[in-house]
Amino acid sequence: MGKTEGLEQQETQQADHIWCTSCGQILPKESVYCEFCGSRIEHELEKASAGGEKQPEKQKSDSAYRTAYRIEYRDEEGGFGFLRRPGWKKAAAAGMMAACGLVLSAVWVSGRQAGEKGQPLLGYIKDNSLFVLEENGESREISDICLRDWKNREQLRLPEAVDWIPFYYEEAGALWYPEQVGDGAFSLMNGSGGNARKADSSAVSVQTAGETAVYEKANSGLYLYAGGRKKKLTAGAASYQLSEKGDYLIWQEEHLDQTTGLYGVSLDKKGQAAEEELLERDAEFLGASGDLTRILYKKEGELWLLENHSEKKCLAQNVNQVFLSGQEEKTLFFTRQENEGESLYVLSGKQAGNERTERLLDSEFLFLIHEEDGILIYKASGEAGEEIRIASSEAYAALDCNPEEEISVAVSGDYGWYLASPELGADQALYRVSLEPEQFGSAEQAAQQADRFCGQCGGTPFYLSDLYEQTGDLYFGEQAVSYDVKADSVWLEKNRDGEETDVYFLSDYDAQRESGVLTRYSGEDRRAEEIDGSASGYLAVSGELLYFTDYDPARGQGTLKLYEKGKTQEVDSGVWAAYGRNGDEAAFIRKNQAGGLE
Repeated sequence: MGKTEGLEQQETQQADHIWCTSCGQILPKESVYCEFCGSRIEHELEKASAGGEKQPEKQKSDSAYRTAYRIEYRDEEGGFGFLRRPGWKKAAAAGMMAACGLVLSAVWVSGRQAGEKGQPLLGYIKDNSLFVLEENGESREISDICLRDWKNREQLRLPEAVDWIPFYYEEAGALWYPEQVGDGAFSLMNGSGGNARKADSSAVSVQTAGETAVYEKANSGLYLYAGGRKKKLTAGAASYQLSEKGDYLIWQEEHLDQTTGLYGVSLDKKGQAAEEELLERDAEFLGASGDLTRILYKKEGELWLLENHSEKKCLAQNVNQVFLSGQEEKTLFFTRQENEGESLYVLSGKQAGNERTERLLDSEFLFLIHEEDGILIYKASGEAGEEIRIASSEAYAALDCNPEEEISVAVSGDYGWYLASPELGADQALYRVSLEPEQFGSAEQAAQQADRFCGQCGGTPFYLSDLYEQTGDLYFGEQAVSYDVKADSVWLEKNRDGEETDVYFLSDYDAQRESGVLTRYSGEDRRAEEIDGSASGYLAVSGELLYFTDYDPARGQGTLKLYEKGKTQEVDSGVWAAYGRNGDEAAFIRKNQAGGLE
């Protein structure tokens, strides 16, 4: 299915349906398992409140459509290096956080832009003008026609992907931003002020690298824009990926006869395209290295690696499903039908000459539940019946939980974290399971009563307890951090080493006023810092914090402030929305929403 058709189908069915987080198929809203691939639908950690209603965890599902991870295959290093997901047409919708019951469900996180990582960028929308924040905290208007219908902005359908959020490349001096956003599309602009140029209108997704952009237009096809000129590449691209330097492009094309083709084209320094070439017929693209010189795909039950756009290596045969987990792992997982069942295998990538190395991991595999950072969670058929198992590339272990109970495992630090009832009818407890090779699979109770896992610092968890309606009490281990914390306002910041250290949240939250105390708590020194006594929502990006205060529900606007290094300054008043981008990731927040970027 093409992206445009997918967008129309999603628009008409989203109220009554959900999507499988493994295969992307549309399912009835009440589904627990996918009727197509058998995977458990990830509703995330939840618990019944005192009033009998379930409090859902903030959404962290994958895209509504199938996405893949980028993979780098490195023979000299003996393995695969898993990088980020490619910027497929629907991939940038991944990681959508809870929209807090707003008419406009608009908090997007994640996505991908090709090219060297751009500068961290913060900005906002006010009176239909799009602003960016300069390094000194001053704002600069870059467009006065940001939305297509400002009067009806609350009902406006914004693009599914976060591609439309501005992106800036300092080295190239290239700024990409949207105008006329609405109906799921936008006009793609390049430059700013008097030097701004309109690349094209009706774009629904885009990938950029410096001054080169590749984008899809609604009902029209895939286009290339570079050097002030645009060129149509194909009318039937199902997915595409631009290399980090913008010198190569691949796309998967769906033909009228139901066949597919994986195509590639070289781009010169000015972004001009050479003649396209067919890389493989009827191939299912799985991932690629950032420079697109190594492409992984599946064809007729075989797993293949295409190197330098011409050299093909068969990595595994009789392959059913492929799971590409984690950024740092040098392995991938796949399943194979055998002995009237399905077995889970590991492909290490380490080779002796040209021989591939595959290893049977578990012969009792049933279906995947979750994958994250080189860890798989799946259901298996054990001797005593079905059970939930956790696996790394080296081993697997059964989790101590009811296999019929909905479970979601979050990987953080050296542990996997999950909620489960120790016995029938008991309150949920928080468990942590070791991911260290010597103790893999060994579990212990981390908190006696917990409703939601929020993150960890040094192996000690942050979690919410006594969750009721919108709020709960936040704990760090056995220590109470704060009370009446807005459940979906908790976000953990990571340091340069990738370790979660500080947590931001709204405490003493008043649902009627839609505001609370914006607080930062350090897990390292266990100290709390009040940032603002009346905040409605925030967005954290690279040590900077944009947040709303003095919010007026009737007008849907508030005062936007910037917090950085202990200092607060007012940015603007009457602000409708704020956005942030940090390299590959972007986020857009409204009203009392909260989120952050790594």
